[in-house]
Amino acid sequence: MVERWPSQIRKLMNQFSRFPAQPAKEFQTWARPRDLEKRKQAVSVWTSLLAFLVFNWKSYGADGALESMGLNLSWTLKDDIDAIRYYAKSGRSLKVLGEMVTTFFVKVIKDATATPHTNPLTWWLAVLTQTEVLDDQPRWTVADLQDMLSFSQNLDAIDHYARVLVLEDAFYRWIDMPGVSPAEKKNLQDSLNEVSISWVDQDAERPPVDDPITMERSYRQMVSPEWWAFTEYIESIFAEWLTDQSTGPMSTVILFLHGKLETPEYKRVYKVKMQIEEHFSVNPMMADCYPAEWDTKATIEQANREARRCIREELGPKKASLKWDEVYDTSGMIRIRAIYRDEANDARAVAWVEEAGILTEEEADILTEDM
Repeated sequence: MVERWPSQIRKLMNQFSRFPAQPAKEFQTWARPRDLEKRKQAVSVWTSLLAFLVFNWKSYGADGALESMGLNLSWTLKDDIDAIRYYAKSGRSLKVLGEMVTTFFVKVIKDATATPHTNPLTWWLAVLTQTEVLDDQPRWTVADLQDMLSFSQNLDAIDHYARVLVLEDAFYRWIDMPGVSPAEKKNLQDSLNEVSISWVDQDAERPPVDDPITMERSYRQMVSPEWWAFTEYIESIFAEWLTDQSTGPMSTVILFLHGKLETPEYKRVYKVKMQIEEHFSVNPMMADCYPAEWDTKATIEQANREARRCIREELGPKKASLKWDEVYDTSGMIRIRAIYRDEANDARAVAWVEEAGILTEEEADILTEDM
C-alpha cells in the first residue's frame, strides 16, 4: 500500500509525472471513498489490455491474431500470456494469478527496446489513440465495467499504476538483494508496518499530511541508514523507467501527457537471447538459471543462425545434445530448446529471437557493417 510510504518516497514517485517541478507535490493514491469509481476505471485500462491479449492468444503456431494487428510479441511475453491464460482457466489461486499479472506488467514497463510493434503497452497506446480519433468504435466491457475514460484519463491511469507497480517491484527486489543486511531489511519493513492505514479499511478520509506524528515518523524514517540506501536505490529506478527520456514505454505515455510527443522512426533489428539452466536433471525447478542477451542482428535469418550458434558455443555441438527442438513463430523467428546431459554438461538451454527497434539509421548501418 503506497499510503505506508514516507513523504520523500512519494515525492520521488511523482517527480517525473505529468506535474513535475513541484518540489512539495507527493504522489496521491486513489484510496479515498470519492475515488472508488476512478480507481475502478483506471484498473480497467490495464485489465482491458491484458484481457485483449489473452482473448486473442490461442497457442504457439496459431493463426497469429495479434501479429495481424501489428503486435509481434517476444517469446518471453508469449510465454507469460500463455501461462496467465492457462492459470486463469484452471480457476486456481487468485493470489498467484495476480502475482503473474504483476510480473507481466512490470516486464512490459521495463522493456528497454519498446516499440509499437513489440511492446504491448506502446501498442495499446495506438489502440487508445484510434479509439479517441474514431469515436464511433465500440469499447471493451471488462468485468461488467464499461470504459468511459477519455484519452487523457487513460494516460493518467497508465501513468498512475505504472508508478505503483515499479515501486512494488523495486521494494521486493531490494528485499531480496544479497548486499542488504537482514537487519536493514527488517528495520525498513517494520517502519512501513508501523504506519496505520486503518482509515482505508474504515472507508474514511485520508489523515492530514501535516499531522505532527506523521511528519515526525517520516523524518525518523528518512534519516535511518536503510532508508538512505533504499531511497538512493529507488530513485535510480524511477529515473530509468518513469521519465520522458527512458527507453521503455512510459516515455511515450509521459510525452503524451505533456503534449510533447514526436513520433520517432524505428529501424527493426532482431535480438538473440539465451537462457541456460544448469543441473537441470537433478532438480528442474531449482536449477541455476543464467539468462543473457547474446547479440543483435539486422535480419531474421542472421539472428536465427546466431541463436543456433550461441547454444553450440556454450554447450557443445548439436549432435552432442540429448534433445534439440526448433520452432518458428509466424514471422519466422526461431526458438530453440536443447538438453545436454554428459560428462561436461547437465543443462537445458533456450535460445530465441525477438524483434526490437533502434531509433537511428546510423545505428542500423553499423550493425549491418559488422555482419
